[in-house]
Amino acid sequence: MRTNRVWRLLPLAVLIAILTVSVCAWRNLVNRIPSTGSMIKQFKAHRPTLDQLRAMVETERDVTFVSPGEDPKQLPGHLPTNTERWQEYNALMKRADVNLGIELSADGHLYFWTSRVDGFLSGEMRGFAYCRQKPRPINSDLDRGPLPDRQDLQYQPITDNWYIVHDF
Repeated sequence: MRTNRVWRLLPLAVLIAILTVSVCAWRNLVNRIPSTGSMIKQFKAHRPTLDQLRAMVETERDVTFVSPGEDPKQLPGHLPTNTERWQEYNALMKRADVNLGIELSADGHLYFWTSRVDGFLSGEMRGFAYCRQKPRPINSDLDRGPLPDRQDLQYQPITDNWYIVHDF
């Protein structure tokens, strides 16, 4: 009797598995990480705005994260608390297509996250990085994927201290 119940549920389990794989595949087709070519075009189009955002973050004290839509009062010490300044950040991030936020890392790199794709068990993010010191590892073609044996932040140079950054 128990065996009959298992056999009756098997088609349902197979259907759920097929739907899950289909949804994940569809999301990966629709939500793709932009190519480095399109990122370079975006960078060139928005360079003055990105430089303005960089200068703003560099003048702040204790600001380590700026995200569109976040309430500055929810993360004291990490976000600008002045409402006018907050609105200025949001307007500039929107203009430069910095959709996910700005992050200042402990090593002084400044990340401008523009896109993210969530996978079934993990995800990827891509954006721009301003680095006063050369970051590591350098990947000459992020579109080919991560460097062998590396699943972390990788950088492709654009110009001066600017890089495309990919979080694999």
